[in-house]
Amino acid sequence: MEGMSHCSLNTKSRLFKQRLTKMENLIKVKLHSNYTNVRKAFLDLDADQDGYILAEDIAKYIKNATSTSMDSEPGSAGFNFTLLELLIKIRCNNKSTKINYNDFCTWLGNSIEPVEAFYFRHDSNKNPQYDLNMKKSVEPSLKT
Repeated sequence: MEGMSHCSLNTKSRLFKQRLTKMENLIKVKLHSNYTNVRKAFLDLDADQDGYILAEDIAKYIKNATSTSMDSEPGSAGFNFTLLELLIKIRCNNKSTKINYNDFCTWLGNSIEPVEAFYFRHDSNKNPQYDLNMKKSVEPSLKT
């Protein structure tokens, strides 16, 4: 009998992780499709302009994307707000559901602006790393 409850616990745990992952992916996809700048996304989501995004702000933002069911369990609502709050607590390593700009960048920044966008400053005309790599790859071929 104990084996069955352990198996059931593993199944529930796996289902819970799948639901968290599905919600997080939905947030990331929606942000990626609507924004190209992390700062702009943060400022738009921070409805009351207090420097923090609340779980309610994210819920309002993704409410249009919840037409696809967030939970695969029969009889469950399309969007689980408690699950969103838990996801924020896990990803932002704090006890509240407030997200500051640094936590937002760490958690969702890469889905809005991929890391490749940060390799050189956009306000400069030169990319020193690119120039160095080109020099290393082109000079040997010129000598031969």
